[in-house]
Amino acid sequence: MKTIIVMGKGRGGTTLIANILKEAGVDLGKNLKGPIPINPKGCFENLEILTLTQKMLRDIRCAGTLDNLDTKNTQKKIFTLKNKYNRIIKKVVKNNESELWGWKDERNCFVIKLFLPYLVNPHFVVVHRNMLSIAKSLESADGTPIGDGLLSSIASYKTIFEFLKETNYPVHHISYDSLFGETKRKSVRDMCKFVGVKYKSSFLNIIDNKLRHHV
Repeated sequence: MKTIIVMGKGRGGTTLIANILKEAGVDLGKNLKGPIPINPKGCFENLEILTLTQKMLRDIRCAGTLDNLDTKNTQKKIFTLKNKYNRIIKKVVKNNESELWGWKDERNCFVIKLFLPYLVNPHFVVVHRNMLSIAKSLESADGTPIGDGLLSSIASYKTIFEFLKETNYPVHHISYDSLFGETKRKSVRDMCKFVGVKYKSSFLNIIDNKLRHHV
């Protein structure tokens, strides 16, 4: 069994990566968040995990755009939820796990440490994108001020990198921008090799240049 967790910042390319992984055979869940105007092909988020993550962050009042700038303080708050949510997390994982499964949720980086005890063979795919491009995309999507988008991106990536530094799980880093142009075939092939699925050229058809904004 292998668990694939896609990590990154919202508007940073995680949806595209999740779409490719789903097409490659990674089980992302039976009940996925569907298309929205900014993600017309779908969001590829497991609604059970997404709802749980949002509830946990609301419990510690860390669900807002700028609520997690103090990453260490957020992690302290997260661990206060351990006894309350351990049984629920274990149940949600058991409900969804399969031989090759995983999920994508930008907020999950803040609570991933509580999921870890219940994950078999976790592998992390970290999606990178220029933070100014992310901030511009957030501004277009929901009116988030550029400065807030930049600060929020810093908090998310900082949380991810702090987590990875403390652990020793397999990690694959992929650039969103590498999926466009001459490097896209190699980028998708390398990710497939990391995940352990067979690469198919048809995966490249998922990449839509028309959906790439704020380069």
